[in-house]
Amino acid sequence: MGKVAVVVVHGIGSGTGEERCAFSESLKNNVKMLLPAGEDPVWDEANWEKLNDDMDVIVERVLKGICKRYIDATKKVLVQQELREKASPYKVSKCCIMRWVAAFCSWVRKSELKVKLMVLESADKYLPGIIDAAIDLPLYMQEPKGDEIRTVVRKAIARAKERADKVVLVGHSLGSVIAFDVAAEELAKKDDGRLAALVTMGSPLSWVAEIRKVGPNGWIPMLCTRSFPWINFWDPADPVPENQRLDDKVFPGVKNIKVESGLEHIHAHCAYWNDREVARRIARMLKGDFSVD
Repeated sequence: MGKVAVVVVHGIGSGTGEERCAFSESLKNNVKMLLPAGEDPVWDEANWEKLNDDMDVIVERVLKGICKRYIDATKKVLVQQELREKASPYKVSKCCIMRWVAAFCSWVRKSELKVKLMVLESADKYLPGIIDAAIDLPLYMQEPKGDEIRTVVRKAIARAKERADKVVLVGHSLGSVIAFDVAAEELAKKDDGRLAALVTMGSPLSWVAEIRKVGPNGWIPMLCTRSFPWINFWDPADPVPENQRLDDKVFPGVKNIKVESGLEHIHAHCAYWNDREVARRIARMLKGDFSVD
């Protein structure tokens, strides 16, 4: 077959496109250790997130501006409450009950303001990243944004083909949906055989397929997986694929391989990059072994 390259399609997450491309660094290093000494894999990143970087900067600026206004206003009220407490006539009242009631009411009000301030500061710190991640899927599902993102992947495949004969397309999370769609397009070009295999990890394809069926277009691209191997790695603790493998009745020919990171929830979803079995399978493909048993 000749030399085989890897093109990685990252998933959702906060940060810029360049930061997301760093996700696969550990996978690349693990694959390299399984190759003959001194051999570097042909490795390319489909940095589709850079298409959203400008919008992410604007969203972060707006959200931080809103949070700052509320934080400043809450701090001002908290200072005023503390000043009122110091000036309260009940502090010198001879009635213990009145002093206690006044102190308790002041404590309740300050506690309320401190909790509000803590929530606002947490929102200022984490909300932009959460919004950044949350809007990636709906953005991809819309056109022309979806095709713009797939074009980034097509260009990465073309770059890899300049240095190799075939390409293994590796997609994680939302990247698995993008990789799947590009693979379906490649197979539709019956005269184009650039892809040697598809590898998906932590894939939400099952529920994305449901969204597409009930959507306005009502379409699901299908893969004739006899054309090339398709391996899907899934972790029972990973919530993104709903803790289950892909249904081979919906996606005929997919080979599901269970991996268990020992982690939970989102940590399990991110652990594929460090999984030795994932690295071993990709290294085998780079050596020309595409068996999925």
